Amino acid sequence: MRLEPREASRLPLPAALVDRGGEVVTATPEWRGPAPGTVSYQAGYGHLLVAPDVPAPELDVLMGRLPRPDPLRQRHG
Repeated sequence: MRLEPREASRLPLPAALVDRGGEVVTATPEWRGPAPGTVSYQAGYGHLLVAPDVPAPELDVLMGRLPRPDPLRQRHG
């Protein structure tokens, strides 16, 4: 799928478009960062990260301590 930054920022869900280095290019207002269950989709020159709708504040500390994943090393099927 090819997704432009302007399109990604208008999606009606918690999502962010990241570049090949994993830096956020644009995000929706609902995006609060990656959480357990976040899915990565290849989207042109980067990846679209989509977080689950259900917040899990009790996991925020754990997520902050985990190393940041490299979206280019993940396989998408």
